Amino acid sequence: MKTVSVIGPDGDRVRLVGEQMERCARSVASPHREFRVLVAAGPEARPDCVVAVAGQPTAENLRVVRAVVGAMGVVVLLLDASLAPWPDIPGALRVNSADEAARVVRNLKVDMKRWFADAHRADSERLDRVRIAVRLSGGRLAKECAQIEDRDAAHATFVAGLRHAVVRHGVLFPSVDVAVPELPVAASSPVSRLETWLPLAGGLGAVAMGAGIGRAFDHVFIGLALGVLVAAVVVALRFKLQREHSARRRTGEIQQALQQHWAELITQVVARLHIPRVAEQVRQLESNGIGVAR
Repeated sequence: MKTVSVIGPDGDRVRLVGEQMERCARSVASPHREFRVLVAAGPEARPDCVVAVAGQPTAENLRVVRAVVGAMGVVVLLLDASLAPWPDIPGALRVNSADEAARVVRNLKVDMKRWFADAHRADSERLDRVRIAVRLSGGRLAKECAQIEDRDAAHATFVAGLRHAVVRHGVLFPSVDVAVPELPVAASSPVSRLETWLPLAGGLGAVAMGAGIGRAFDHVFIGLALGVLVAAVVVALRFKLQREHSARRRTGEIQQALQQHWAELITQVVARLHIPRVAEQVRQLESNGIGVAR
């Protein structure tokens, strides 16, 4: 059954029109043409239609009528011939009596098939927009968080940002596993073992070279000492460079593993996004008097 709110600046006239329309409503037996009158009901009552009992066309009254049209899409404007004429307002249906207003209300209906199709299209477009926005935000977050050295902090920052990217669209964050991923263990390759022995070989070469120079100048001990010193510097420098190289390589492996995990997490979140569908709510209105499928 439709609900009709009767509003206006003159409370006595509003109540009188409401009583007249209530009598008109009781005189109709068709289930899809019945309606219930709510006198001076506001938007919290969620009426299906609004009848505005027009007073003088003051700026305030015009603002109220336009606001009702903006909220409801249409308003039935009951005019008083003894008052100043009202200007044309898009969406305002002019009537001159309560009986005429009741007839207009009874005949109001919505093309439910078109409404449902429009709602279904809007739902699909919104879902696509949210999915694209979340995927783009997730990719941007993954690049930014990959620069954070602490992997736990990086993952926590990424998950928090991804959650915000979803919630800011008015959508619940889906139930997915957001635990810190297990990172691959650093593998010991033949190349890394070779790199470990290269500094030692270089050190031995430096000692041998120092000993040879000392023997050539008849100062074996001094040459050997210089060789040992050079060997120590060479070995320390090579080990330092090797550790830095290994650390950079390990950091790259961790970043790659995290980004791969985050990409999979983004895919799971996007696939499980659930957006309340307006089309389902529209379908439920088909049994309401204001919505007659045709």
